[in-house]
Amino acid sequence: MNRATQEEERELTNQNGSRKAPFRTVVDAVVVLDATEFLDVCTPDELQQSGSICVVPEDQEDEIGLFYIQGEYFAVSNICKHNQRSVLHEGAVCEHVVECPLHNWRYDVRTGNSVHNKGSLKTYRVVLHEGRVLVEKPQYEAPSWTF
Repeated sequence: MNRATQEEERELTNQNGSRKAPFRTVVDAVVVLDATEFLDVCTPDELQQSGSICVVPEDQEDEIGLFYIQGEYFAVSNICKHNQRSVLHEGAVCEHVVECPLHNWRYDVRTGNSVHNKGSLKTYRVVLHEGRVLVEKPQYEAPSWTF
C-alpha cells in the first residue's frame, strides 16, 4: 500500500553527514484514531535520518513541518509568518527552536510560539502508530468574512 507519494527529493545531508530522507512528501493516506484524522507520513527511521520533513496534505493547501528533535516528534505549520513561505523544515534547529532559513525568524516547535513575540505557528499532534509516524490532519477553516 502506498502510504505517501514522494513529490520531490533532494540530496541533503544532516549534521552527521548521512543522506537526508526526502524533504517534501505529499500525503494521501489517512488513519482515523479516536475520531481524529491523521496523515500517515513515514516510518520513525525515515524521519530520524532526516530530522525534518515537509508534509503536504494532498487535498489541502496547508503544509506542515515535521521534526524529530532529541528523541521527540513535533509538527507545526511549515509557513514562516514573516514572508508566508513554506521553508521552516529546511531551517537550522537548536534545541527546540527552528530558524527560518530566509530571514532568521525563530519558532519553538513545542508550542509554535515565535521566540521574538512575532506571532505563532499552528501546532499539530504527532503519534506513533503501528510503526508509522502520524500527524494530525489540518482542518479546513472557512474565511470569517463579514459583510
